[in-house]
Amino acid sequence: MAIAITKKNREVVFLEADLELPEDQRTGFIMGPVAQEVRDQVTSMIAVGAGAASQWKTVLLRHCLLGFSDQFPFRDEDGDPIKFAAKKGVVKTSILEMMDLEMQTELAGNRLETFIKPDNDEDEGEKELSDLEKSEPLSPTA
Repeated sequence: MAIAITKKNREVVFLEADLELPEDQRTGFIMGPVAQEVRDQVTSMIAVGAGAASQWKTVLLRHCLLGFSDQFPFRDEDGDPIKFAAKKGVVKTSILEMMDLEMQTELAGNRLETFIKPDNDEDEGEKELSDLEKSEPLSPTA
């Protein structure tokens, strides 16, 4: 039976490095599905390459990051939980500015892998994803 992908489809994603930490030190990012409009936008950015390709992380995170897990909160330098902020379903820039490039790349890559699959040549697909992960994000708008 086919199951529809809806906005109710959410998953808690942990950074790979966090998996080695005790549970109380992990951060859980609540990620949602990638809407078709966002898929099309990201696919176009990647196809254009150069400057446009560097924006794919920001677009995916602004639309797919839905919050932080209450059980595994995102914390500031003092250890206090960060309050998630979004407007009309789009993550506020202030939240993305708190994430380093490595964190943004890993979380955005998690969503990218839901709709861009490597071709039969697995090494080539991994190389393409690796090249995309190295691209610098531009400042988010809004």
